[in-house]
Amino acid sequence: MIRPALYAIVAAAIGLVSANTSVADTFLKVGVTAGGGYDFAARLMAPYLEKHLGGEGVIVQNVQGASSLNLARQMQVSDADNEIGLILASQIVRARLNPDAVAVDFSAFQWLGSLNSVTSICLTSKESGVDTFEKLISEDIKMGATSQTGGFYQLAALVKNSFGGKYEIITGFKGLTDIEAAVQRGEIAGYCGSQLDRYIRNNQKGTYNLIGSAANEIELDGKIIPSFASFASNDETQAAIKLFSARDEIYYPFFMAPGASQEAVMRYRAAFDAVMKDPEFLKEALAVYIDMNPANGSALEAKIKAVSESDPATVSRLIELTK
Repeated sequence: MIRPALYAIVAAAIGLVSANTSVADTFLKVGVTAGGGYDFAARLMAPYLEKHLGGEGVIVQNVQGASSLNLARQMQVSDADNEIGLILASQIVRARLNPDAVAVDFSAFQWLGSLNSVTSICLTSKESGVDTFEKLISEDIKMGATSQTGGFYQLAALVKNSFGGKYEIITGFKGLTDIEAAVQRGEIAGYCGSQLDRYIRNNQKGTYNLIGSAANEIELDGKIIPSFASFASNDETQAAIKLFSARDEIYYPFFMAPGASQEAVMRYRAAFDAVMKDPEFLKEALAVYIDMNPANGSALEAKIKAVSESDPATVSRLIELTK
């Protein structure tokens, strides 16, 4: 199994890899800093893309800033045939909720595929005594988050506002490591926004209660944990929760610029599809992810179109619920 320490090793190697960019024929640009899950996904993919592109170089570059929007805005006006982008999927949903702030038309991009889907979950510490959905929304506890525009806050707010939760959302944490340290110190009871595969991979069952996920029912250790959407009292709220969860279905979206040629797009789509069927890649990926649910370019494009054309009433309801 690949250990979390590998992320640090990968990050440390970035300077060495970047120094060799002159040999690259393809640049895989990641809209986040080095060392995290998205960066790791890109570096996991890169050698297999090289293999299925006939051996040409694929160099991963980090284009950080504005939670992937710097990269998206750069590529929105590009016509490069040798650049692939990977951005935070949450920005695709956010663009539907607040198009002026995002200022990116994601429906214009040319999509290659999504590496995997995820199941975002809410967790509470064993010490908190909050071990069910009913207790989560009825207890006066504190849940941790980074900022109000981040995924940790938004999922916690969605659950709280959908069901009248009493808990307080504490913002200002630097990231997940900071949040989990606060849980260990007893300063907060838990958080929303981690993923099910991380919960299982890191064997967190002994320290955290798995309360549930937004739209996916979870079966774990013979127990069924209902989705939050299943508790919704009306169709409008349920639809809003499912729209929010669209980001989880397309969690690692790879794309090319609107101006890239169709010939280049088809070539990279074919390479992406070949990687998703490569036994060596799947063996390595399944050492990290508990399951693989990739989407090809056409499927990903359809999912993003559905988000961009989602019902205005659903959009308004989701905006209200994530405040």
